[in-house]
Amino acid sequence: MRVTHLLYALLAISILVWLVHSLGGGDEAKIEAQLERLGELVSKEEGEGGLQAAERAREVGDLLARSFEIRLDPVGQTVTDRKDLVRPFVGLRQRVQSLDVAFSNSDLEVDGDAGRARMAVQATVSGSRGGGGPTRERFQLEIDWLREGGDWRMETVRVTEREGGGLF
Repeated sequence: MRVTHLLYALLAISILVWLVHSLGGGDEAKIEAQLERLGELVSKEEGEGGLQAAERAREVGDLLARSFEIRLDPVGQTVTDRKDLVRPFVGLRQRVQSLDVAFSNSDLEVDGDAGRARMAVQATVSGSRGGGGPTRERFQLEIDWLREGGDWRMETVRVTEREGGGLF
C-alpha cells in the first residue's frame, strides 16, 4: 500500500512539473515574456508626456541585470549605466509621435542550471516623427540573459545590424 501511495505521489509531482513547464512556467516562456514587456515599454502612443517616458525608462532599467551592457555596434556606442540610458530613451520619445516595437525570428538557447541564456532576435520598429510619414527600421539583436533572484534579466544587448532609417 505504501509503495502505491509513493508511486501516485511521484506521478502527481511529474504531472505538476509538466503542467508548470507547458503552461508558461518554463525559463523560455519567462524570457519571452520579458522580451514582450520590453517591446511594450519601448512602444509609444501619441500624446505620451515626459513623466510617462521617464517612468518607462525606469521600467526598462528593471529588465536589465545589475551589471549590464548595451552595445550599439552600428553607431559605436555602449551604455553601461542606467542614468545614461534614461536621457536618450526620453529624448527619442520626445522626437517621435508614435513608436511600435515587434520582435520576430527569435532563436533562444537556455542553460537553466547555469542561469544563463542567449537569444538572437529581430526587432522591427515602426513609427512616425512630427511632420513626417510613417517609417520602419529593423535591428538584429543578440541578447545574453542572466537569472537574478528568480527573474530573467538582460545582461548584454548587442545591436549587430540596422536596416532602414528615419526614426533614430
